[in-house]
Amino acid sequence: MQDDRALTFRQIHGDKEALLSAVRNIERIALVPSYEEGPLRVRFLEPYPQGGTKFDYVLTPARELGSYGYITVSYVWSHSQPLHGIKLPEYRVWNGADLQKPPRRLRCPPIVFHRVVQYAKGYDGRVRPKPIWIDQECIDQDDSNDVEAHLQGMHRIYQGSRLTVAVLSKVSEDWKYLSDRLCSSSVLSRTVAEMRTTEGMLRSMVDDPWFTRSW
Repeated sequence: MQDDRALTFRQIHGDKEALLSAVRNIERIALVPSYEEGPLRVRFLEPYPQGGTKFDYVLTPARELGSYGYITVSYVWSHSQPLHGIKLPEYRVWNGADLQKPPRRLRCPPIVFHRVVQYAKGYDGRVRPKPIWIDQECIDQDDSNDVEAHLQGMHRIYQGSRLTVAVLSKVSEDWKYLSDRLCSSSVLSRTVAEMRTTEGMLRSMVDDPWFTRSW
């Protein structure tokens, strides 16, 4: 790479038109429209009974972000979790904008989606299942404009959700009791052994790759 700090614009670019072309190219790459104040259109995954099985979901057409009581998902794309004999359903995703197209497989890790679906059922099983927003499925990864719009509006998507499910790669039966351990008794009444056990649970949890996320 040449050190051009001592050169003039003419020496670098040759002529005015070449300079202007370089500036326009920089603007095209560096400057993107702001979606902070404008409407943000998003898609959701919802159960699709018409697909034929209870494991069919439809990706809704993009619609303006509103109060839909949806669930957001936070996870790492490289999520890796031992299944320990769990047989995952064959989830299928239909294109809500063109239901004539055949369904596709999940793009996100299937175990992540499965755990979110199971949690959502247990969280509020008395009413219609909540729409799910998960980035790998609901953002068109092949459309740079769609990706950019969602990146700028990510905080709005999470703020507007009913709840966010954080899916860790590590799973431990002991974690079910962690909340009880932290809340059931005062710190002063706990034994040294109980405090060490709780500390071990917390250390194991925060060592999960999820805690390397920047959102």
